[in-house]
Amino acid sequence: QIITYWKRGFLENYANFKGRDTRPEFWWFYLANVILTYGLFILGGITGASILGLIGLLYGLAVIVPGIAAGVRRLHDTGKTGWLMLVSLIPLVGGIILIVLLAQPGTPGANEYGPPTSAHALLTVSADDTTTAAAPTTTGGDGSELGLAFLDELSDILAVDGGEEGLELVVIDLRGN
Repeated sequence: QIITYWKRGFLENYANFKGRDTRPEFWWFYLANVILTYGLFILGGITGASILGLIGLLYGLAVIVPGIAAGVRRLHDTGKTGWLMLVSLIPLVGGIILIVLLAQPGTPGANEYGPPTSAHALLTVSADDTTTAAAPTTTGGDGSELGLAFLDELSDILAVDGGEEGLELVVIDLRGN
């Protein structure tokens, strides 16, 4: 999973500042970059192989552009402008503010920055046992159409709301899980 998100963020969307990234896409990509960069530094320090430290430094520099691009796409997913990445330049509190912005949930449907990168679906079970499902078609990062034909592709139950009218489940499919 972490490799899939790293490939998606680094190789497929290196300098792509358009579109959206879900929370898992962004945070797994970020974690992979931290592990690679600091892992190479630490490994180079332990073994005394300065070449590993140099490779870690070069990788850290190479990942600046895709890291900023992933942050912009993550902000787009929350419905905010990518220019909010500049808030991190505020001394002391800027990084904290940016983490809070990046950790917010994305908008479930399409917003001004495009459709979500993962397919969303809503399943409603009412008191009379009728089931309705809405599974929109969305465009994947490679331009292909992702259609949800079956609810078995849905993986993560986000919320359960039981009321007098019945039970309502909100289900989201996070591609790559």
